Amino acid sequence: MRRTLISLMAAAAGTLGACSLDITNPNSPTQSGALTNPRDAASREIVGVLANYRDNRADQIRSFGSFGRETYYMFITDGRFITGPYRDWKQNNAFEAGTQWAGRYGNYRNAYAAIKLVNSTPALTPAEKAGALGVLNTFIALDMLHVIEARGAIGAVVDMTDDVNAVLPVVSEDSVYKWITAKLDEAKGNLDTAGASFFFPMHAGFSAGGVAANTALRQALQRFCAEAGLPMVAPPQKRRGKDREEQRHP
Repeated sequence: MRRTLISLMAAAAGTLGACSLDITNPNSPTQSGALTNPRDAASREIVGVLANYRDNRADQIRSFGSFGRETYYMFITDGRFITGPYRDWKQNNAFEAGTQWAGRYGNYRNAYAAIKLVNSTPALTPAEKAGALGVLNTFIALDMLHVIEARGAIGAVVDMTDDVNAVLPVVSEDSVYKWITAKLDEAKGNLDTAGASFFFPMHAGFSAGGVAANTALRQALQRFCAEAGLPMVAPPQKRRGKDREEQRHP
């Protein structure tokens, strides 16, 4: 038996020595590879932003429901989903206390990278670029809306730079809402010149090429801020260049 085991181990070692374990991972494409077909790469990046937003939405409903005492998420193999929001909710490091942070900023980073690609590639027409920027900026605003819904008076970070390790300032709650509404205005300006269709797949629920959804979101945000007593930016047609710059950098 011992000789048999030694023989098998020797055979396995010889087999491993003759094989290459350098396997290509198709789920982790390189930037250089993506740039060989920037049009397809941009389409995949945009769809990825939408998919991540949808995935994060389920987590938001679960965690908000627990903290709001409206749902009870019974995860049999991980009791922290119960102890975090129900027992340890006053602790800064309670499980789920960071909900709507990492996932939302991760998707913001994805959208930021997609915007850079869309702006830099000659493979897209001006109308196609406008459509892509309109959708990406709308979803950045949406992600940031959910961040500030979770953080409230704590505030949030609104800026994004090329440096993934940069420590950026946290701004006040009202400043975040101003930034979101300005971002929605920017997105609508893009969507207004996007043409009749997008070069990337979009769900049929986004009516009127995304313009109606963007407008409805901004109107809902206006109503929320009015009810909560938060300051709101002026309508787009009444703003001036200086005001627009101040709203983008509160």
